[in-house]
Amino acid sequence: MKNKLVFLFVIVLLISACAQPTETAPQATEYSPTHPALSIDSLQPGTQTPYAFLSSSDVEVRYLLFLPDNYNPAVESPMIIFLHGTNGRGMNIDKLINRTLPNYVEEIPDFPFIVVSPQLPKGLWPKLIDPIEELLDYLSETLPVDVDHLYLTGLSAGGYGTWKYALKYPDRFAAIAPIAGGASVTADRVPEDICKLKELPIWVFHGEVDTVIPPEMNIEVVDALESCGANVKLTLSPDTGHDAWTSAYTNPAFYEWLLSY
Repeated sequence: MKNKLVFLFVIVLLISACAQPTETAPQATEYSPTHPALSIDSLQPGTQTPYAFLSSSDVEVRYLLFLPDNYNPAVESPMIIFLHGTNGRGMNIDKLINRTLPNYVEEIPDFPFIVVSPQLPKGLWPKLIDPIEELLDYLSETLPVDVDHLYLTGLSAGGYGTWKYALKYPDRFAAIAPIAGGASVTADRVPEDICKLKELPIWVFHGEVDTVIPPEMNIEVVDALESCGANVKLTLSPDTGHDAWTSAYTNPAFYEWLLSY
């Protein structure tokens, strides 16, 4: 009888052990891109094509890539990085299509630039600067980019992002063009380190009657740069509100100015 009880006790222990859920190692979350990675076979000159890039810090950068109609893979092309305004933020890249820089240049013959338009998910541009830096390195290695002719521009919140990007990497671009966005979101409109940009060609655009971001936000920055001896100029558009970018981006002289540096 005693042996039977021992046997039954062992059987109960075995059944209980089998009934316990086994612990498994947590599964790593695989990266699932919102858009395909860039590939040479997918290039479509003359159109804005969406791609995704994963940075070393696991930040996905969604972006539109525009190649000129006369794109030649054997010839290096200048490249413009365009930072959109607040209305472009989000997870839907379609918010940028038909609202970004390439759409303003359809009437400019022989437009020579590659244009990269990253999308900001939320917040402000400074948090995405380093991942975009990695993207630019990647694109420069993958496409025939003339790395001596990289340019940065942005409008509204993207104008602010342009200032911040240039201040963090003052030697990265051949020239920059902030439009309708100041260099600071604090009460002090002029960053303390603004003279870091004194060697960088800068063309600033703002509307004289902008009630969204007052022109003084850029005027004071330009004044500070001029006191540093910087190569900077300011275009104030009379009777123009926040949209100071349409007149800038549709002006062939703007692109001639970029290419002069």
